[in-house]
Parts: sequence; structure tokens; C-alpha cells
Amino acid sequence: MTCGVLLYANNNEKIDYVKQALWSAQHIKQHLGCSVAVATDSYDYLKSFTDHKTLIDHIIELDNTATIDQTKKYRDGTMANHRLTWKNTHRHKSYDITPFDQTIVLDTDVIISNDLYKNCWNQPEDFLIDQHPIDLHPNRQDETFTRISDKSIDFYWATAFYFRKTDFTRMLFDMIAHVQDNWTYYRTMYQISQSKLRNDFVFSIAIHILNGFKYNSDWPKSMPSHMFFITDNDILYDYNNNKFTVMLDKITHPGEYTINTVEDINLHVMNKFSLDRIVQKNV
Repeated sequence: MTCGVLLYANNNEKIDYVKQALWSAQHIKQHLGCSVAVATDSYDYLKSFTDHKTLIDHIIELDNTATIDQTKKYRDGTMANHRLTWKNTHRHKSYDITPFDQTIVLDTDVIISNDLYKNCWNQPEDFLIDQHPIDLHPNRQDETFTRISDKSIDFYWATAFYFRKTDFTRMLFDMIAHVQDNWTYYRTMYQISQSKLRNDFVFSIAIHILNGFKYNSDWPKSMPSHMFFITDNDILYDYNNNKFTVMLDKITHPGEYTINTVEDINLHVMNKFSLDRIVQKNV
């Protein structure tokens, strides 16, 4: 049974997700020792890197002509931001495009620094997804990561998930595609104020429906390792030998930061600009 990680890498005006994917693949190979597939609309650009054959086992070309036209405010800490194109609507295709029997899907901004995700391959569940990642900021309580809206359902993170190809996960991804295709209806039904389609919301709604619209279900189970995160108000300052140096936003003093270091964790870096600066030094 084949096992591997699937990454999505669709560049926009300023963020080089392809380079992020190559850098991510280095850490996946180092810590998980498995194959890597990259789905991208920048096929030729990815193939222009001399080490792509060493790092990427499968390149899947995406057609973005049918992609929902979305923009998003990308922050670089608390004092700078850019509104850029956000091409992040292919995740519902993961079942169909993955070359693996067992797949971990990761955002390119998740830095793997330990081998705990290896435990996905030998456990009984056919779908795993995180619900309660850990914010590195000790004093931040963001309720938007708890529920998809104030009076609605639990929030699941499509940032990192695992699935095995089964009849049930086929049905799950069919439901995810259905929710995405009917987004206006479902965002109204689930009291989501923003019109922007987010994978986290789509997955959360599909999970709620397949749970029979019940709360407090014991499905789905979580990934076999805590995922930590910093928001785009924070800055990834340095990364070296599995050690992260981060600048955490002082919530009551915008533009000021507290320095912290952590190591050997899997970290989701929402500030793509700070991640790009790290990646540029290494790719």
C-alpha cells in the first residue's frame, strides 16, 4: 500500500508557494521518509528547479481557469498587509488526484520537524483531521478557530489531514465537493457572514453533515501529533536544525513582538511573507 504527502502549490502575485513546496518536501523526506506529490498550476516553473526530481515524486498539473476568483488580505505582522489572489479551492479533489493509497494532505506553510505523522500509516482510522491545534501565543484566544461562526458548528482545520482510500472517504470527498459547489446556500445555512470560500469551513460542514448533524461525535479522530501555529500577526524570524525563532505579536501593543524559540514541532506558519523569506535562503 503506497503512502505519501500531497501538497498544493498555486502561486499568486507575491507568494511563491512552489518554492515553499520544495522546501516543505525537504523536511517531509527528512522526517517522514515518504513520497511527495505536488499539485500546482505552475507546472513548468516547478520543473525548472534542478532538485525537483529529488524532492518531488509526482507533479500533478492543475487547471486554474475554473478556479473561484478570490482575494485575501495577507498580513506580514501587524503593520503590513497586501490583498492578493487566493487560489485555494482544489482540496476537494484530493481523493481523485492523489497517487497514493494513504495520503497526508498538508499546506505548504506547515513545517514538519518530527516524525510523528508517520503514525498515520499504521492506525485503523481512514480519515484524520485536526480540530484543536495549539497557538504558540500564550495569551491569544481566537474564537474564530473554535467555531465556523458564533452560533454554528465546530471548526476543523483543512491545513493537515490524512485519508485512506475507502468507500467512506470517497463519500466524504463527494460531500466536500457538494458543499463547495453549493457554497452560497451552505454559508447562509451555517450563518457564515463572509462570502469567501474557505477549505476549513467546507470540510467542517461536510463533517457535520456526515455525522448526522450531531455535536460531540467521536468521529473524526485527530492527527497523531499536535500541530502548533502562529498567525499572520506573528513573524517566523528564523529556522535552523528544527529550531524555530518566532516573533509573537504583543496584542495590546501593535508593532511590538515577543521573541520565542521552540523546536521539534510541526508548525503552521500563517504569515506567508515571513515564511517566504526563510525559504528564499534555502531553495
